[in-house]
Amino acid sequence: MLAALILFGARELAGQSALAPEPVERAPRPAAGRHAGRPLTAREDELKAAYLYNVAKFVDWPLPAPGRPDEPFTIGVLGDDPLAKVLEKTLVAKLAQGRAMAVRRFRGPADLQPTHILYLGTGAMTSLGEVLGRLAATPVLTVSMRSDFIHSGGTLNFYVDEETLRFEICLERAEKLGLKISSKLLRLARIVKP
Repeated sequence: MLAALILFGARELAGQSALAPEPVERAPRPAAGRHAGRPLTAREDELKAAYLYNVAKFVDWPLPAPGRPDEPFTIGVLGDDPLAKVLEKTLVAKLAQGRAMAVRRFRGPADLQPTHILYLGTGAMTSLGEVLGRLAATPVLTVSMRSDFIHSGGTLNFYVDEETLRFEICLERAEKLGLKISSKLLRLARIVKP
Protein backbone atom coordinates (compact mmCIF):
# COMPACT_ATOMS: atom_id res chain seq x y z
CA MET A 1 0.00 0.00 0.00
CA LEU A 2 2.83 2.43 0.80
CA ALA A 3 4.34 1.77 -2.63
CA ALA A 4 1.05 2.88 -4.20
CA LEU A 5 1.15 6.09 -2.18
CA ILE A 6 4.70 6.80 -3.33
CA LEU A 7 3.81 6.24 -6.97
CA PHE A 8 0.89 8.63 -7.07
CA GLY A 9 3.24 11.61 -7.64
CA ALA A 10 4.65 9.98 -10.76
CA ARG A 11 1.11 9.46 -12.11
CA GLU A 12 0.36 13.14 -11.50
CA LEU A 13 3.45 14.22 -13.40
CA ALA A 14 2.33 12.03 -16.28
CA GLY A 15 -1.03 13.84 -16.31
CA GLN A 16 -2.98 11.09 -14.60
CA SER A 17 -5.26 11.32 -11.55
CA ALA A 18 -4.83 13.60 -8.56
CA LEU A 19 -1.83 13.65 -6.26
CA ALA A 20 -3.58 12.05 -3.32
CA PRO A 21 -4.74 8.47 -3.34
CA GLU A 22 -8.46 8.00 -2.99
CA PRO A 23 -9.65 5.60 -0.28
CA VAL A 24 -6.23 4.30 0.75
CA GLU A 25 -5.38 7.58 2.48
CA ARG A 26 -7.70 6.76 5.36
CA ALA A 27 -6.20 7.33 8.79
CA PRO A 28 -7.50 5.86 12.03
CA ARG A 29 -10.16 7.90 13.79
CA PRO A 30 -8.69 9.67 16.81
CA ALA A 31 -9.89 8.51 20.20
CA ALA A 32 -12.31 10.77 22.04
CA GLY A 33 -10.61 13.77 23.58
CA ARG A 34 -7.44 13.45 21.49
CA HIS A 35 -6.19 16.23 19.23
CA ALA A 36 -3.64 16.83 16.46
CA GLY A 37 -0.78 16.62 18.98
CA ARG A 38 -1.65 13.04 19.99
CA PRO A 39 0.85 10.20 19.50
CA LEU A 40 0.68 9.17 15.87
CA THR A 41 -0.03 5.73 14.54
CA ALA A 42 2.40 4.03 12.17
CA ARG A 43 -0.24 4.29 9.43
CA GLU A 44 -0.45 8.07 9.75
CA ASP A 45 3.33 8.32 9.59
CA GLU A 46 3.37 6.30 6.36
CA LEU A 47 0.80 8.64 4.86
CA LYS A 48 2.74 11.72 5.97
CA ALA A 49 5.94 10.28 4.50
CA ALA A 50 4.19 9.70 1.17
CA TYR A 51 2.80 13.23 1.19
CA LEU A 52 6.19 14.76 2.05
CA TYR A 53 7.84 12.81 -0.77
CA ASN A 54 5.33 14.25 -3.22
CA VAL A 55 5.47 17.74 -1.72
CA ALA A 56 9.21 17.64 -2.41
CA LYS A 57 8.45 17.06 -6.08
CA PHE A 58 5.74 19.72 -6.42
CA VAL A 59 7.44 22.68 -4.74
CA ASP A 60 10.23 24.74 -6.31
CA TRP A 61 12.82 26.32 -4.02
CA PRO A 62 14.50 29.62 -4.87
CA LEU A 63 18.17 29.69 -5.77
CA PRO A 64 20.33 29.21 -3.91
CA ALA A 65 18.31 26.36 -2.46
CA PRO A 66 19.32 24.92 0.92
CA GLY A 67 22.59 23.00 0.75
CA ARG A 68 24.96 22.73 -2.19
CA PRO A 69 23.69 21.51 -5.59
CA ASP A 70 25.65 18.27 -5.22
CA GLU A 71 24.08 17.51 -1.83
CA PRO A 72 20.88 15.48 -1.37
CA PHE A 73 17.43 16.97 -1.15
CA THR A 74 16.85 16.90 2.60
CA ILE A 75 13.86 16.48 4.82
CA GLY A 76 14.73 17.32 8.40
CA VAL A 77 12.88 16.08 11.45
CA LEU A 78 13.15 18.11 14.63
CA GLY A 79 12.52 16.26 17.84
CA ASP A 80 12.21 12.58 18.59
CA ASP A 81 9.42 11.65 16.21
CA PRO A 82 8.68 8.20 14.73
CA LEU A 83 8.15 9.84 11.33
CA ALA A 84 11.95 10.08 10.93
CA LYS A 85 12.31 6.28 10.79
CA VAL A 86 9.44 5.95 8.33
CA LEU A 87 10.95 8.65 6.10
CA GLU A 88 14.37 6.98 6.16
CA LYS A 89 12.82 3.72 5.04
CA THR A 90 10.49 5.33 2.47
CA LEU A 91 12.98 7.64 0.77
CA VAL A 92 15.72 5.10 0.04
CA ALA A 93 16.71 5.47 -3.63
CA LYS A 94 14.08 8.18 -4.25
CA LEU A 95 14.77 11.44 -6.10
CA ALA A 96 13.35 14.93 -5.71
CA GLN A 97 14.38 17.99 -7.68
CA GLY A 98 16.91 15.78 -9.52
CA ARG A 99 18.70 14.93 -6.25
CA ALA A 100 18.88 11.86 -4.07
CA MET A 101 16.80 12.28 -0.92
CA ALA A 102 18.06 12.18 2.64
CA VAL A 103 16.61 12.55 6.11
CA ARG A 104 18.36 14.57 8.81
CA ARG A 105 17.41 14.37 12.46
CA PHE A 106 17.82 17.38 14.74
CA ARG A 107 17.57 17.18 18.53
CA GLY A 108 16.92 20.87 19.06
CA PRO A 109 16.96 24.31 17.45
CA ALA A 110 20.72 24.69 18.02
CA ASP A 111 21.35 21.59 15.86
CA LEU A 112 19.48 22.87 12.78
CA GLN A 113 21.36 22.79 9.47
CA PRO A 114 20.19 23.66 5.94
CA THR A 115 17.26 21.51 4.85
CA HIS A 116 14.50 21.87 2.25
CA ILE A 117 11.63 20.60 4.38
CA LEU A 118 11.59 20.61 8.17
CA TYR A 119 9.02 18.50 10.02
CA LEU A 120 8.48 19.62 13.60
CA GLY A 121 7.44 16.58 15.60
CA THR A 122 5.40 16.67 18.77
CA GLY A 123 8.53 16.89 20.93
CA ALA A 124 9.67 20.01 19.07
CA MET A 125 6.61 22.07 19.93
CA THR A 126 8.13 23.57 23.08
CA SER A 127 10.71 25.35 20.93
CA LEU A 128 8.32 26.20 18.08
CA GLY A 129 8.74 29.97 18.37
CA GLU A 130 12.54 29.74 18.45
CA VAL A 131 12.67 27.39 15.45
CA LEU A 132 10.30 29.42 13.30
CA GLY A 133 12.14 32.61 14.30
CA ARG A 134 15.46 31.13 13.14
CA LEU A 135 13.91 30.08 9.82
CA ALA A 136 11.81 33.20 9.19
CA ALA A 137 13.91 34.44 6.26
CA THR A 138 15.13 31.10 4.86
CA PRO A 139 13.37 29.05 2.16
CA VAL A 140 12.54 26.08 4.37
CA LEU A 141 9.11 24.52 4.08
CA THR A 142 8.07 23.97 7.70
CA VAL A 143 5.61 21.15 8.33
CA SER A 144 3.85 19.80 11.41
CA MET A 145 0.61 18.31 12.68
CA ARG A 146 -0.65 20.79 15.22
CA SER A 147 -3.94 22.70 15.08
CA ASP A 148 -2.32 26.14 15.57
CA PHE A 149 0.83 25.51 13.50
CA ILE A 150 -0.07 27.80 10.59
CA HIS A 151 -1.12 30.62 12.90
CA SER A 152 2.11 30.15 14.88
CA GLY A 153 4.24 30.74 11.75
CA GLY A 154 4.36 27.33 10.02
CA THR A 155 3.78 26.73 6.32
CA LEU A 156 2.16 23.29 5.88
CA ASN A 157 0.07 21.46 8.47
CA PHE A 158 -1.38 17.96 8.45
CA TYR A 159 -4.76 17.30 10.03
CA VAL A 160 -7.27 14.46 10.16
CA ASP A 161 -10.72 15.16 8.76
CA GLU A 162 -13.36 12.44 8.59
CA GLU A 163 -10.73 9.73 9.05
CA THR A 164 -8.66 11.13 6.15
CA LEU A 165 -5.22 12.68 6.41
CA ARG A 166 -5.31 16.11 4.77
CA PHE A 167 -3.10 19.18 4.73
CA GLU A 168 -3.40 22.93 4.78
CA ILE A 169 -0.92 25.46 3.40
CA CYS A 170 -0.23 29.08 4.19
CA LEU A 171 0.36 30.11 0.57
CA GLU A 172 1.14 33.70 1.53
CA ARG A 173 3.98 32.58 3.81
CA ALA A 174 5.33 30.13 1.22
CA GLU A 175 5.42 32.87 -1.41
CA LYS A 176 7.24 35.24 0.96
CA LEU A 177 9.92 32.57 1.35
CA GLY A 178 10.22 32.23 -2.43
CA LEU A 179 8.65 28.76 -2.49
CA LYS A 180 6.60 28.09 -5.62
CA ILE A 181 3.92 25.49 -4.99
CA SER A 182 2.45 23.67 -7.96
CA SER A 183 -1.24 24.21 -8.66
CA LYS A 184 -1.56 20.42 -8.68
CA LEU A 185 -0.58 20.36 -5.01
CA LEU A 186 -2.65 23.43 -4.12
CA ARG A 187 -5.81 21.78 -5.50
CA LEU A 188 -5.51 19.19 -2.74
CA ALA A 189 -4.80 21.62 0.07
CA ARG A 190 -6.88 23.89 2.22
CA ILE A 191 -5.37 27.37 1.80
CA VAL A 192 -5.08 29.16 5.15
CA LYS A 193 -4.25 32.78 5.94
CA PRO A 194 -1.49 33.44 8.52
